[in-house]
Amino acid sequence: MIKRVWRQNILFCLAVAVGMGIGNAPLAQAQQAEKVVAIEFRGNTNISTETLSAAIRTALGADLTKEQVDADVEALRKLGFFHEVSVLSEPGPGGTGAKVIFNVVEHPKVTAITITGNTKIPEAKLKELMLTREGQVFNENTFERDATAIQDYYRNQGYTLARVSEYDVSPEGKVTIPIAEGWVEAVRITSPAKKMKTKQRVILRELETKPGEVFHLPTLQSDLMQLRNLDYFEIVEPKVLDGSEPGKVVLVLDCKEKKTGTVSVGLGYSSRERLVGFADITENNFRGVGQQIGVRWEAGQFTNRSGYEFSFADPWMLGKRTSLGLQLYNRTTNRPLLVDDIDTWIFEKRKGIGVSVGKPFGTRNRVLLDFRSDDIGFQPVSGFPEPPADLLASEGRVTSLTLRGIRNTRDYDINPKRGALYSTSLEMAGGPLGGAWSFTKIGADIRHYVPIGRSKPDSSKQMVLATRLMAGAALGNTPLSENYWIGGAESLRGYREDQFHGTRLLLLSTELRVPFGSNLQGVTFFDYGYAWPKGTGFSLGDLQPAVGIGLRVVTQLGPLRLDYGFGKDGGRSHFSIGHVF
Repeated sequence: MIKRVWRQNILFCLAVAVGMGIGNAPLAQAQQAEKVVAIEFRGNTNISTETLSAAIRTALGADLTKEQVDADVEALRKLGFFHEVSVLSEPGPGGTGAKVIFNVVEHPKVTAITITGNTKIPEAKLKELMLTREGQVFNENTFERDATAIQDYYRNQGYTLARVSEYDVSPEGKVTIPIAEGWVEAVRITSPAKKMKTKQRVILRELETKPGEVFHLPTLQSDLMQLRNLDYFEIVEPKVLDGSEPGKVVLVLDCKEKKTGTVSVGLGYSSRERLVGFADITENNFRGVGQQIGVRWEAGQFTNRSGYEFSFADPWMLGKRTSLGLQLYNRTTNRPLLVDDIDTWIFEKRKGIGVSVGKPFGTRNRVLLDFRSDDIGFQPVSGFPEPPADLLASEGRVTSLTLRGIRNTRDYDINPKRGALYSTSLEMAGGPLGGAWSFTKIGADIRHYVPIGRSKPDSSKQMVLATRLMAGAALGNTPLSENYWIGGAESLRGYREDQFHGTRLLLLSTELRVPFGSNLQGVTFFDYGYAWPKGTGFSLGDLQPAVGIGLRVVTQLGPLRLDYGFGKDGGRSHFSIGHVF
């Protein structure tokens, strides 16, 4: 590495005439201070004498003192134009007084500027930031300002470890500026536990910060967000350590794991099914390789039927950044219907399989292709008016492909404080896929999260305004089972579950989430939505409003949610897990 060497050979020689000779005794040994009778600058070919004279305080007629001359030498050096500054004195004209001579060695004129080590920012851009130009006398002060400007620009681009290394100025005026951008030498995973369940490769594969890359703070922040959304860890603490040589660093991620599996057996309450018996096994980090499995059995009091669901997901199928999801299910759902102003209920029985394949594009975008094949049937509910036969007849197999596009910029999927989620979908059923029904569905779901007030270091104390806009339309021969259903805990609060259904949907929701501590959150909300039945006109005047309040209790399962909404027909409570959106 070329090193910058500043030679500060500051020489003070005070010649005192003794008789006919010249003495070299220091000023401190003189019996009487000499008066300055002349000042001369030597060696300045490009820097004017006026500039040098203005920098010093030694003046004609003043006493010659070592302290003042030393200060003048330092003042000349601080001008930044000189490689070396020295001083001597000699007897003045006629042998009286003292003549002070400042010798300077100028830096050369800049003939070329070369920047090395820059891989992230073009040389031309870095030169634009500099005041040092070819044809000028090299100035240390100007260059120090240039070095700071370069480092600040790197920092503003997220390359916070970039530094301008020791530079070199050749006698010919060629300026060489090496930049150490801060290369990642290694990424290490540690844990406070003696043994980690999660395989290190599962963590490392999620990181864009890799050995051999320049350290980039926004990329690391995105990596930490990605690890947080895996939901395997309570906390991930990053540390940046010095590498084996200057300009290199080691990134250490200290990961404290959390429980990722649950086994639940018992009784519960559902707004839809009332009393529910269930057995549920889930594992979100199966064998420590990031796979997800779930098995659920459930029996509802209202349906008097049992159902099951098995699910499996691998976010890195065959070691590639392609996700695979599988589902096998047999479910019975009770659906409310309003026919000719008469309330009734039906059982919807759905048995089928689902396969989903997804591919990310960058860290924020993902495209998924979903296939499902459902065998669907309906049955009237005993004790309620029987629905029209044509509704019960909308049975049969539905086979479809759905293309989905998702952009996710949320900071934390489970409980976001900022960012957005954009999701669009196009589903096509029937035709070459077979099945009893042919239709097309298009949909969009847009969610925004904005922190309110000052940004809090502890995100759990941040107030958040959350909004959602959801819309959809079904075209073609759409059976009842493929209607949009709106109302209840997951959509339009203040109304009963699935109170409205149709082939067109519009829903707007807004929530203000106010923290009351790290694990408790209060919510005020406004929902506005409706689903238009097939064959009816579309009017925004049909939208149903609801307002309400709620509580969120943060647990390892996600936020437990209790809402009370007021719709047109009065109030209604809702209980569930996780945010509505």
